[in-house]
Amino acid sequence: MAAPLPSSTAPAANRAHDWHRADRVAATASLLCAIHCAALPFALALLPAIGLGLLGGHGFDVGFVAFAALLATSTLTRGYQQHRRRRALLLAASGFLLLLAGLLCSSERVWHPLLMVLGGGLVASAHLLNLRLFARDGAASCTACSPRG
Repeated sequence: MAAPLPSSTAPAANRAHDWHRADRVAATASLLCAIHCAALPFALALLPAIGLGLLGGHGFDVGFVAFAALLATSTLTRGYQQHRRRRALLLAASGFLLLLAGLLCSSERVWHPLLMVLGGGLVASAHLLNLRLFARDGAASCTACSPRG
C-alpha cells in the first residue's frame, strides 16, 4: 500500500491534478472547435431549422476563440513552468495566429473554415503536447506530483 502524501503536499498535488484536468478540457474544446469549423459549411442550412443558428454566427467564433485563448494561456504557461519546453507554447501561438486570421476573414467561405480548422487543430495539438511533455519531463521536477515517503 502506498504511503499517503504528507498533508503539506496534498493540496499541491490536487492543484497539479486540476491543471492536468484543465489541459484535457482545453484540448477537447480545441478539437470540438476544429470539428465545428470543419462541419459548419455543411451545417449552415440545417442549424437555423433546428434552432441552433447561433452556432453558425461570427459571435460564437469570437467567444470560443477568446475562451480557448484564456484557457490555453493558463494551462500552457503552467505546463511550461514545470517542463521548461517551449514547443507547446509555439504550437499554440501558431494556432492562435491562424484562428485570428480566420476571424478576420469571416466572410470568406473557403478561408474562414480552413484557417479555423487548422488553428483549432494546432491549439489542440499544443495541449496534447503539453500533457505529454509534463508527463515525461515535468512530473520528475514537480515536487507536488511525486509522493514522498
